[in-house]
Amino acid sequence: MPSTNIGFIPVQGDHNVLTYFNYQRSFVPPQLDVLSYGGAEYFTQHFDTVEAGVRYTYKDKFSFNADYFRIWARDFATGQYSVYTSGPMKGNVRPINGYSQGVELELYYRPIRGLQFHAAFNYIDTRVTSHGPLTDLNGDVLKGTSYNKHFPFVSPFQFIFDARYNWRKTTIGISSYFYSRAYSGISNSAAGGYYGMQYYSGGNNYESVLNSGYQCEAWCMTQHEGLLPWYWVWNIQVSQIFWENGRHRVTGSLQINNIFNMKYYFTGIGSSPAGLQPAPGRSVTAYLNYTF
Repeated sequence: MPSTNIGFIPVQGDHNVLTYFNYQRSFVPPQLDVLSYGGAEYFTQHFDTVEAGVRYTYKDKFSFNADYFRIWARDFATGQYSVYTSGPMKGNVRPINGYSQGVELELYYRPIRGLQFHAAFNYIDTRVTSHGPLTDLNGDVLKGTSYNKHFPFVSPFQFIFDARYNWRKTTIGISSYFYSRAYSGISNSAAGGYYGMQYYSGGNNYESVLNSGYQCEAWCMTQHEGLLPWYWVWNIQVSQIFWENGRHRVTGSLQINNIFNMKYYFTGIGSSPAGLQPAPGRSVTAYLNYTF
């Protein structure tokens, strides 16, 4: 697919400035077997991406990048936000149009030899631009339309910070990431629940699952958990080269993940579409490695 990349360097030397503009068109072909209600997507998804920004660097000590991006999506289906309620495509996923736009800021700072700081901030705004009916995956029509709704599972505010210090044969690193609250359903409801009716293969009641062994059908994809919580996770790692001779080396590492044991969870098609999947709590990992 076509793409354009333009860069211009107005300032060179110890202080370096780069401005850039990128454009790319891409697509996802029809999917005949997908993890979705309906089992297939008989259309092509199109995406147009525009990015413009500036990067400033000072020797090898400091770097700052700022850019704006916008992605237009046409016939977008990933996430299954609507289904056809009538006609020959009844029951299949209805594609929608939308966009994702935002600002990305990233900074690297190396004040002294062996020490590096890195921070990044993203703001993302995602919206549906289609005016079609808002339905659940059973085809039940909900109040309003999909227009101007936020896409689910996208945290509008994201922040990353990490630092690393190398001293002789020892490396100490700390990292963290923050994600703000995100909607878990296209209805953008703050409270959890179901979009519409609940359907089971053995009848429209949960006893058919508990007593008869039947499975849930489309209703599994209509459950949403309202606003997913924000989370800020910190990790720390210490690694050491104990011995080396030529290409032979013995190294070890000790890592603590989720230091403060932050409680948060995930939901979605790839994790738990009909409930909550808890994120890993605090954990400690140690390893010893020998390179021949």
